[in-house]
Amino acid sequence: MFRSQIAEVFYNRLSADGSVANSCGTWVELEQNPNKTLAEIGSQTAIEVMKEIGIDVSRQKAWPITPDLVSDAEKVVVMVEEETWPDYLKNNSKVVRWEVENPKLGDLDTCRRVRQQIYDLVSELLLQ
Repeated sequence: MFRSQIAEVFYNRLSADGSVANSCGTWVELEQNPNKTLAEIGSQTAIEVMKEIGIDVSRQKAWPITPDLVSDAEKVVVMVEEETWPDYLKNNSKVVRWEVENPKLGDLDTCRRVRQQIYDLVSELLLQ
């Protein structure tokens, strides 16, 4: 867990129009992590790299993505590898794919680079 939770935090902090982002994952249920926080899952690198910029993400939760959530959303940004997408995301006009490296096994410098990339992508999205 890292990318979607970071994007959610950045979006909700930067959004000036009251719109809200929610982080979900395609693997959350597979790994038995639904509704657990980043701290509970042990995502210390994500917590540390965000703490460096003054943001506490330790209580960010892992929620599973569902067809109903996709149906209710205006836009769905996906950063997970396409081979793991559920069928309801494939060929969906609401889906936007961001090519963001999965820093799961990366060092702090990798996580910092990914954090900055996500920040830049969120900022760009909010300008649209």
